[in-house]
Amino acid sequence: MAIDLRAHGLRGAEFELITVEEAESIGSVIERFAASSGRPLVAAAIEDAEEDLDVAAIARTVLQPRYHIHFHRRHLVAVTVEYAGRQPIERRFRPNKRAIRVYDWAVGKDGFDFNPIDAAELVLATGSPPSSWVRVDVESHVGDLAGPDDRLKLWLVPKSFFQG
Repeated sequence: MAIDLRAHGLRGAEFELITVEEAESIGSVIERFAASSGRPLVAAAIEDAEEDLDVAAIARTVLQPRYHIHFHRRHLVAVTVEYAGRQPIERRFRPNKRAIRVYDWAVGKDGFDFNPIDAAELVLATGSPPSSWVRVDVESHVGDLAGPDDRLKLWLVPKSFFQG
């Protein structure tokens, strides 16, 4: 039976739906896609996991249909968040982390320390402020948003900026 995986970080797309045949190991999937992109892969991880998968030891029972598997060429992405002229904050995130994790950190006590009511009025954006801002989907992944330099610059902006 074939298994469909959502593979992130393979060719720069947000994700690619790939089919793994029953007899195909995750190791061969990594080799196949590393060869197709021409760049070696550094790590593989499950969405939001703290640790990389041990590719040599992974069992087929770990893989499930529509699982988000992240294949990465980097271990960490340097994320900078700016807000209203304050001193920017920076932290390194694993590329398999969703943007909601960045948002929670940025509005939380280790970030700009907003109260929950004020935080609820803010969203993350990419692009050049303010004319080119694009709202970040909280389900998107840091590795998909990062540039080739393994850096990601985001802004906290009012939700109202994106409302018609």
